[in-house]
Amino acid sequence: MSLGLYVHIPFCRSKCYYCDFCSMPDLSRRVDYLDALEKEVQLHAARYGRLMPETIFIGGGTPTLLEDQDWHRLSRLFERFFDLSSLSEWSVEGNPESVNLALSKTLKSIGVNRFSMGVQSMDFSLLRAIGRIHSPEEVTTAFNALRQTGFDNINLDLMTGLPGQTLSAIDETLSWLKQFDPEHVSAYGLKIEEGTPFDRMERQGLLKLPEETLEREMDHRIREVLRERGYQHYEISNYAKPGRACRHNLNYWNCGSYAAIGLSAHGYLNGVRYENTSDLNRYIHDLSHETLPVISEEAISPQEDEKEWIMLRLRLSEGIPYSQYQARYGKSFLNEKKTAIEKLKGTGWIDLQKEHLRLTEAGLDFANAVIVEFFE
Repeated sequence: MSLGLYVHIPFCRSKCYYCDFCSMPDLSRRVDYLDALEKEVQLHAARYGRLMPETIFIGGGTPTLLEDQDWHRLSRLFERFFDLSSLSEWSVEGNPESVNLALSKTLKSIGVNRFSMGVQSMDFSLLRAIGRIHSPEEVTTAFNALRQTGFDNINLDLMTGLPGQTLSAIDETLSWLKQFDPEHVSAYGLKIEEGTPFDRMERQGLLKLPEETLEREMDHRIREVLRERGYQHYEISNYAKPGRACRHNLNYWNCGSYAAIGLSAHGYLNGVRYENTSDLNRYIHDLSHETLPVISEEAISPQEDEKEWIMLRLRLSEGIPYSQYQARYGKSFLNEKKTAIEKLKGTGWIDLQKEHLRLTEAGLDFANAVIVEFFE
């Protein structure tokens, strides 16, 4: 089974209004954090051995705020404590305003071969409405810098359901996207997370969001246009040119194992899920005392694993292959879920094939309802 490695860099220049990720607009403790992260990698290797990741994903936060020497430091750290002989995909995510030619060259020089950029929209007013600090022009500059340095596997993140967003704004962004022609596109709907500025605005009646029908139209427009342009809609929110699906995320969606390093990082190794502290002071303190910053560990039961596998596999265009279910759990999916399947047949949300079950085009809009039905 494949293994992924996730590394969290929590620093940002500013916090977007919808963001509930562990991030902080303060770079003053960057060196302290990297010192602690290096110690965590050492302790992690002492506990789990020299792991062999097939993919690396450095997320945040805004990892592209790190300096040149920081990237070389991370590269040396990975080479020392991990076996990188099977590494096929190394992704870094970042925001347009912090991507330039020098950074692109540095990332390329250490072996990064995939870049994921948070665009969200090419409408300037929408960007400001959600707390983004970049401009559409900076997206172009960043994308060109990546292409100039040889990056041929680039993902652009988009968002739908934003306050004040219209179908014409989606069309404008898709028009820009055609000029870029990235290898991968992720398109996520806005979710109002507890404790965020948008959460407070919504409770005060100050947040005007598109109607559900309009948001669905946005999703359908993106789906239709990207398919016409040759993208494969391989996961509910993700589109890729042939051969360019994100391998790191596919490992998540297949319930694979993954190591996780950094503040608030979540990992899954040897059947145990673990979570690091999201408190920076505690993170640095624990590691300065030779202690991994883990705040919880949970052994995943076969029943929980089955539930998660079905839920995540339904997000993929391939759906649930009966043979994989049989091999993983030693039983027949069609027999186990017979009642739910019979009930769902009349909805038009599932496509029951000889070798697999998957969501239909209509079912993509009701994935959560299908998942609930399988576990009632």
